[in-house]
Amino acid sequence: MDTAIKNITTNDAKSFFHAHEVGSYQLLDVRQEREYEEGHLPGARLVPLDQLADRLDEVSENGPVIVYCRSGNRSMVASSILLNNGKSDVFNMLGGITAWNGEKAVGLPTQGMHLGTAAKTPLDILRMAYAMELSLGGYYSRRAKAMDQPELIGAFKTLAGLEQTHLDLILRRIREIAPAADHEDLQHSPAIILFEGGVDEDGFETLFGTTMDTPLGALETALMFEAQAFDLYIRLARDTGDPAAEALFNSLANEEKKHLKTVGNLLSKHMSNGQ
Repeated sequence: MDTAIKNITTNDAKSFFHAHEVGSYQLLDVRQEREYEEGHLPGARLVPLDQLADRLDEVSENGPVIVYCRSGNRSMVASSILLNNGKSDVFNMLGGITAWNGEKAVGLPTQGMHLGTAAKTPLDILRMAYAMELSLGGYYSRRAKAMDQPELIGAFKTLAGLEQTHLDLILRRIREIAPAADHEDLQHSPAIILFEGGVDEDGFETLFGTTMDTPLGALETALMFEAQAFDLYIRLARDTGDPAAEALFNSLANEEKKHLKTVGNLLSKHMSNGQ
């Protein structure tokens, strides 16, 4: 067993996350709850350093564990604790979240978790995912119609189109289970009032601290929505206790990861064009 702490830079960590499927590794945040609430890497499990010794059973036995904190100091101690208690393949993320320049999710570990309570079957889970995609796509379409700036209209139409593409993918998956399912039937869901990640329309500006009154703001907020959805599905997968539901939530998280990358590329292109 390798008992040496292995360090990983934030750039290498980002490459690792992009190259590996959700569920094949664990991301551990050892900061305090308030710090996690203000911003965390999507999918990270919160186990504060002072609680780690009593919660070792929450750290996966399988696959690599990447540990981070604010700057890298607490995560170094946490990595040592994990190694000394028989965990292997442990990585300490150098510089912590302070050095991280990728997407972040916000909110407490319990945020949106009530959605998993109602999603008892694969069809329930997919209906919930469809409803949240539909809600966000509809919001983008309404924003596009309300704007008078061509660039902003274009940004919202592009985002609405991305949501429609993802909706079509989820609908195909639903029809594998329920061949007769259609759009009208799928609109009747408790999640229809929520955006991706379980965020409602009234609360997203407070949660994210952003507005969507410029093309840049629209793309930045869209990226946050995708990060929230990615984060939520990973947390739901961990919480379900049902192997089939866990696999489905993880597959939805992997789809959101691809969607997150697409929106991120749009944002990068926009910024590189100096718009």
